[in-house]
Amino acid sequence: MWAAGAPEASAELDSDLAVAAVAHALEKLVARNDQIVGEWPLPPPPPPPPQACENMGERERGLAAFRGSRRPAMSIRKYLERIQRYGRCSSACIVAGFVYLDRVVHRRPESLVGSLNVHRLMLAGVMIASKFFEVT
Repeated sequence: MWAAGAPEASAELDSDLAVAAVAHALEKLVARNDQIVGEWPLPPPPPPPPQACENMGERERGLAAFRGSRRPAMSIRKYLERIQRYGRCSSACIVAGFVYLDRVVHRRPESLVGSLNVHRLMLAGVMIASKFFEVT
C-alpha cells in the first residue's frame, strides 16, 4: 500500500534521474570535445570575403553566438537543476532540450559542444522545449 505523498516522491525521483542522466551525458560530451579542441577559447575564424557576408545567413554562423568568453563556475547538473526549479519546467523539457542539442550537433558535425557553450545551448534547447511541452 502506498503512503500518502508517495506518487509525488516518485515523480521527484524520476525528475532527479532525468536531470542526472542528461547532465552526465553532457559532461562526457564536453570533456571529450574539450580534449579534441585542446585549449578553449578557439581562435576566431577568419572573416569571410566581403561578397560572402552579403549572402551569409544565420545558418552559416554556426554555434559561435553561444560561445562564452570563459567557463561558467556552475556545473552542468547544477545548472539544469536550477533551470528546472526556477523555470518550473518538467524533466521532459530537460530531456527534449538535450535531444534538440543532439540533433543540432548531428546536422552540423563541425560544431562542437564544449565547456564554453554547453550551458547556453542547453538553456536555448530547454526554452524551445518548454514552448512545446508547457501549455499555460
